[in-house]
Amino acid sequence: MKFNRDKLEQGLILAGRNMVSDYGRLIRGTLGSYTNHNGMIVKYYDRWYVAEAVTPKSRLTPLEEYEHSMESQGYICRIWRLNGATDEERDMAAEIFYSELLGLKYANYSIAKLGIFRLINNLPWSLRIKGVFCTELVWRAWDESIPGCLKRPDGKVKKNPTPRTMENRLTAGVLADVTDSVLA
Repeated sequence: MKFNRDKLEQGLILAGRNMVSDYGRLIRGTLGSYTNHNGMIVKYYDRWYVAEAVTPKSRLTPLEEYEHSMESQGYICRIWRLNGATDEERDMAAEIFYSELLGLKYANYSIAKLGIFRLINNLPWSLRIKGVFCTELVWRAWDESIPGCLKRPDGKVKKNPTPRTMENRLTAGVLADVTDSVLA
């Protein structure tokens, strides 16, 4: 599969499902989610990347790496757009990601901690974890661009968003699946 670069927009959310990694499978099982990773599509110096939190630090990953993973390792990508966001807001979210959120240390937490995370994720406070994780950075970039934009329609806000949180926003209509128009 290849990304149709003519159809890409800054700020699109990549939701990934790693079919090879045991760690990815454990994340999905622990969180009860279909996907195990989130990143943001950004255009940086006229080249498309996925801005993401990975070990050891958040970085820009060329889209070609994802295309290779989809072709050779069965990696599954879904691409979601925040409903109602303007071009300027999408550009701002992407700029926030690549100007403020790159180079941050990744949170290497165990699956046991993820299990605890899922159990207490409904509580109204943020967990203190050293480092950052993938969904957190996508959430922060969008929330700084449009405060509260990823709330559920009933107003509920997650303090500790996960890939499952993003899936729930898709189901709630906050996000729209545009995969078919940007991946061929």
